[in-house]
Amino acid sequence: MIADYKPQKSTVVTPAKMEEYYSRYKLKEEPYHFVSIFHTWPYKQLSRLYKGLDCEYYMVPDEKSVVPTLPGLTPSGIERWITIFMLAYPEEESKRFQKVVEDMPIDVNGVIFPERLPKQTSLHLFPKEPNQGWVNVLENLLIPEPTKAIPLERERKPYTALPGEAGVEFRTHTHRSWI
Repeated sequence: MIADYKPQKSTVVTPAKMEEYYSRYKLKEEPYHFVSIFHTWPYKQLSRLYKGLDCEYYMVPDEKSVVPTLPGLTPSGIERWITIFMLAYPEEESKRFQKVVEDMPIDVNGVIFPERLPKQTSLHLFPKEPNQGWVNVLENLLIPEPTKAIPLERERKPYTALPGEAGVEFRTHTHRSWI
């Protein structure tokens, strides 16, 4: 991502790079609308998302401004981002990761000389079950408030009596006037 997506050779992974990544490696069934998130969400909201996941990021200037307003993930931030999604959605993210490995050459520093990783991954590298804790965190951060379940008025019972009471008791208080 750092070397291939624009701006190239930048160590910061901007929302545009994230949008391109999720466009290129789109799944048939995405857990979230990633392309839309990185294309339409305000920078402030993306910053809150990164902060909520404890992903390291820098604020950098965008093309139109010299003031840093654009949140860009650092290499350790993108590593954490991808790890969290692999833990929360192992089945989906293993498919995405396989596409990435097939498409991008991944080099590692070997003991004697650089080596290239194989073009296939094993499902044994991923968790068998989703980590429900991360699923909950992601749902709270990525699902907009209006679409979250809102309790129906008839389901809430704010004025119910305590157990054993027939009803609510009202007491009147006297008010002294000092005039």
